[in-house]
Amino acid sequence: ERYGAERTDVLSPGDIDQVSGTGSTGEWLSPAVPEREGGGFLEPVVVTGVVAGLIYLFYSSRAD
Repeated sequence: ERYGAERTDVLSPGDIDQVSGTGSTGEWLSPAVPEREGGGFLEPVVVTGVVAGLIYLFYSSRAD
């Protein structure tokens, strides 16, 4: 048997500033995004190398 549940919350108009993150207590809802440090080029190269290595190992073991 399958069961389901649904839950809804009702907000008053005065609570919208807190929930949307525009109020003084809303900092935790939308934290600052940290800036990337030089990983823009290195990460794709490493991932491509690992995937290429795995593909090579897979096909080289099948050739025997």
